Amino acid sequence: MEFIQENYGVIVSAIVMVIAVLLAFVVLPFLKSRGVNIAGGSATVAEILKLLRIILKNTDMDSKAKKDAEKVLEIAEVSVRYVEQVSKDLTNDEKKAMAVQTTLQALASMGIVVNEDMMQLIEVGIEAAVNLLPKTNA
Repeated sequence: MEFIQENYGVIVSAIVMVIAVLLAFVVLPFLKSRGVNIAGGSATVAEILKLLRIILKNTDMDSKAKKDAEKVLEIAEVSVRYVEQVSKDLTNDEKKAMAVQTTLQALASMGIVVNEDMMQLIEVGIEAAVNLLPKTNA
């Protein structure tokens, strides 16, 4: 019980983040697959990313962990745009792998150690950034 009281902010933030990710990557695609017209889907994903950043800023994490997490999201977005520009002929899985690798290399060059939680944040950041890309007919 004491653990919950001491970490209440972190627990609530984690729950909100999980709900946001589920909404962005499970509920919205499910509704779209069922024929529901979801206007502004990329705007929704952008708002969810914005929400994740707000949650990070207001979480009781130490300031270095917060800055690292914010940097992960930022670099993941840049990596996706980079990969999309330089690797048009790759499959989506290959592009994702390249975006993950690019993000990991950038973080390593900044001295940011990537643990399992950071890896999950990289995955979420990359998926969100992909959903923000303009849709093509290819």
